[in-house]
Amino acid sequence: MILTPTRHLRDRSTFDRIRSTDGELREVVSAVRIWGLACGHTSPTDALTAVVGLTLESARAGELSPRHWTAERVRSMLDHSLARHSRCVGAAVPAGLDRAVALWLAYLADRGQLDATSDPIDVLLAATADRAGKPAGELVLATRRHPSAAYVAPA
Repeated sequence: MILTPTRHLRDRSTFDRIRSTDGELREVVSAVRIWGLACGHTSPTDALTAVVGLTLESARAGELSPRHWTAERVRSMLDHSLARHSRCVGAAVPAGLDRAVALWLAYLADRGQLDATSDPIDVLLAATADRAGKPAGELVLATRRHPSAAYVAPA
């Protein structure tokens, strides 16, 4: 019996194909998604891949530190950098970039990965929310937890 995947290779999104060929990107996106789900936060995977991919690309080129974030960098990323990055990789701009940027920043802050010269996480999330036209708490709710996070297996 031959098992075939449910999605044909050509049906995969460009960001899905990029994620499958870049081990570091795949690991980081997976870690952020797992953390986000445990905290009750979600983001479209392609949008998160675009955000993390652009961050890693800038770091690999020695242009920007993945740990240094300012409100201006967030606005720039949402206003044009992510659209330009998507065009460069031959992909449509994915939906949910605001949630993906907020999730990425909240993950970095929770892990202590924002450097000392970064803007405070509240300022960064406010910049994300401002670009999305939403209140900051609507994008990332720091107090919500996924129900499975409280699950205790029976003994």
